[in-house]
Amino acid sequence: QADGTTDSDASTTVLISDLDIDGYLGPVDIHIENDGNGFTASTGETGYGNADSVINWNTYINITDLDVYIDIAGVAIENLKINNVRGDVTDIDGNFAFGFAQSKREIYAVRNAAGLSSAKLAAAYGVVPFIAAADGTGGLSVAPLASGAAVADAYGVDGVAINTHFKGDMEIGALSFGDDGESIGQLYWTDIDSQTNWTISAH
Repeated sequence: QADGTTDSDASTTVLISDLDIDGYLGPVDIHIENDGNGFTASTGETGYGNADSVINWNTYINITDLDVYIDIAGVAIENLKINNVRGDVTDIDGNFAFGFAQSKREIYAVRNAAGLSSAKLAAAYGVVPFIAAADGTGGLSVAPLASGAAVADAYGVDGVAINTHFKGDMEIGALSFGDDGESIGQLYWTDIDSQTNWTISAH
């Protein structure tokens, strides 16, 4: 750990320690679109695509000072700031952000995360489902799309989608590796505008 001590319980692993956050939480909007339990067939086929109900989560933050030691990676971060005070100081919608960074999230269920059935895979990407040869030789033979549907559909999974759009600035006052406390210097990011799409699945 950052203070030189070790975890007293050998059966556990410390992920982070010495976390200290100062800052401001701006407006938070949570909007739930309740359109039922169905799925929008983005591929034109029933049962595939995104859930018709969505949680929209919009947050403004201004982190003035964040210190943390990431034990599992041996990384110490000091004086981290997340705001929107340099360069383009507008929010995602183009409005003045008053120094706050903004993060918008969409959370919804997905069925077949790849969004592709066997027929769609074949049509869009030229993927031809294969099945093991019936004679037991271990070879492969081309299967009709209907009988190979389960194989192709395995390319996608069910899960929860978390899509995030972030806009703002970030800076790190000191970044060090290991326990010697020697920083590699300061880091600055200006006008970050990023979008990430995650699908969390147990598959």
